[in-house]
Amino acid sequence: METKQQMTVVDEQLKSPESMPMRVGDVQVLSTEFERDRFGHEYTVRRVHVEDESDANPEMRDMYNQQADILELSLRNNPQWGQTVIKDGKVNVPVENKAAQWLYYDEGQPTQSFEWATKFPTAIALEPLQRLEDGGRWFKLGHSDERSIALYTYMSDAIGLRSRAHIYSQRLVEYAEDSGVDELSILSLGSGAAVPNIEATRKLEASGKAVNWKFFDFDPKALMFARELIDENKFQFSTFDYGPEWINPDNGKVEPKGQFYQRAFKMEDESVDVVDALGLWEYLKPHEAIDFAKKLFEKLKPGGSLIVSNMLPSRPHREFNQRAVGWPDLHLRNETDLLNIVANAGIDTKQVTMTHAEDGVYVVMEITKS
Repeated sequence: METKQQMTVVDEQLKSPESMPMRVGDVQVLSTEFERDRFGHEYTVRRVHVEDESDANPEMRDMYNQQADILELSLRNNPQWGQTVIKDGKVNVPVENKAAQWLYYDEGQPTQSFEWATKFPTAIALEPLQRLEDGGRWFKLGHSDERSIALYTYMSDAIGLRSRAHIYSQRLVEYAEDSGVDELSILSLGSGAAVPNIEATRKLEASGKAVNWKFFDFDPKALMFARELIDENKFQFSTFDYGPEWINPDNGKVEPKGQFYQRAFKMEDESVDVVDALGLWEYLKPHEAIDFAKKLFEKLKPGGSLIVSNMLPSRPHREFNQRAVGWPDLHLRNETDLLNIVANAGIDTKQVTMTHAEDGVYVVMEITKS
């Protein structure tokens, strides 16, 4: 099993066009093309390489993904196998589902991944996949064990989560540089534990910029955890509003979904530089996504960006994610699905840029307001 030292990024990494060594989280644009889909939607497609922790040991990454390939094929060949069901902190793993048994048990004993799954579907469950060195502080062990660290490092789902976070944070840095704005105002919907937001803030403050964040999330525990992580970073210039709006002042209870959106919809038009829904968009039904795009696009200042991500139907190990891991139902969408939402929201698709990382799990969509 891999040790922490073995998973450190090696010296011989992919070089950027300027022949400077890349670091974990760096994003290199491989190509940018203007596309037209079969419905006549015109948009821009970027393909990027994202430097990831798994690049330090490609042999180990290949081994884990070959195992996932085998399990994926087994799942497709055995549609009768039951699906992992996770509800109210309880994990039900079907005995016959060999892929799920491999993930959640070791010689008949629940693994740390079993404990990890009890946190579904909250954003806290994603934190150890994105923060490998410091993830899993809520585990009974107080940290991720070696098998879990290896899974979180090399499996495609974890790589995809980190890629979309790195793409997002890099775009914010580029936006700040291109616009000349020293202090960004960002509305984050479904911000959860705010791991991508923290990375972005770190990069922006390193470049002399600041961010005024306004977080919205259904889960108060995730926001409390986000606050803990943010406090540890001791940011000097940025501010963080954890959104008292998500609690009803009359009874102290978390407000229902519709009211959650209404709070954001009532914000002043043209008041923020960026709106993001990096971890929320794929949970929205098509009509919700259209309404979301239409109303929140109005909150952007001219030149601002709405940034979302969506899991792709063509992603690797789709059956493994849904039937073995047991992740809640998501609305997987391809580029055309996303462009239809944008067009139905009354937004010109020429303002859209789709960014694809090589892992193929997510697409990050940015809509720029002219």
